Amino acid sequence: MNPYEIMKLKEHTFTNKERIIYEYIINNSDQVIRGSIVQLAEEFKVSQPTITRFCQKLGFEGFNDFMFNIYRFQKQDLMSTENTDETKNYPVLSVYQQLLDKLDLSLHNEELEALAKDINHSRRVFTIGMHKSRLSAELFRYNMIKFSINCAAFSNDDAQELTHITNEYDLVVVFSAQGDSVKEHIKNLLDRKIRVALITMNDKCSYKNQLSHFIWLPNSKNQNLKAYTENGVIFSVFIDILTSFLAKYSN
Repeated sequence: MNPYEIMKLKEHTFTNKERIIYEYIINNSDQVIRGSIVQLAEEFKVSQPTITRFCQKLGFEGFNDFMFNIYRFQKQDLMSTENTDETKNYPVLSVYQQLLDKLDLSLHNEELEALAKDINHSRRVFTIGMHKSRLSAELFRYNMIKFSINCAAFSNDDAQELTHITNEYDLVVVFSAQGDSVKEHIKNLLDRKIRVALITMNDKCSYKNQLSHFIWLPNSKNQNLKAYTENGVIFSVFIDILTSFLAKYSN
């Protein structure tokens, strides 16, 4: 069942609020896949029951069922993409290759060296990752431990505690594809003069000029690629690259 075709067929029946949801999904399907109904309700400025009714109007049991079908359709669509290179069996690999090529062009040695030095000279390093980005934060923490760097990872449930335990000698490294889910946490840290490094795929963060480090990474959305790819893959490659820089400055 193609959820996009269903939405198009029922478009004429949508209320004003449902049309807001529809247009957001068409333009930000990756956020629907990665987000929760709570996040999307805040984004749409509608109630959670409104989103549920929208999904049920399309014939799905609820938001989770709708989200699963969006995800499954995008994956199926990617695998069925015409492949002009007969040596490649999996079109998704070419999509990731495009992103890795862009990553190679977008990273700058000066930024990586500055962040690596800051990590090495900080009293303590903390890292935040919300939802899927939590895996990236945990990978970062694991790599820091290998260098005997005092590092702890926080999620959405406990990130607010950072404002109570950090000071100006610490560094907080944040992994967030959009940056919005951690906006309040970052604001609270900045208000207390805590140094923050944001690793994101959104170059329009309103507070980026206040950060000690701001590093932008490519993903399928900001590169306008018609495929759903995992942001964690790009985050993981970035962490590996940063770790190699850190090796130069660790004792």
